[in-house]
Amino acid sequence: MCHCFGAVTELTDEERRELVEDHSEQELRDAYSDDELETLGIAA
Repeated sequence: MCHCFGAVTELTDEERRELVEDHSEQELRDAYSDDELETLGIAA
């Protein structure tokens, strides 16, 4: 798991956008819960 997969609530909006841009949807799904995915703008 990437070191940048920290708590979504602790990220700024810009950091969240960069996280989504830099990682595939599957990587994000593997790392985060449904609630966190929704915070990132990814449908659970």
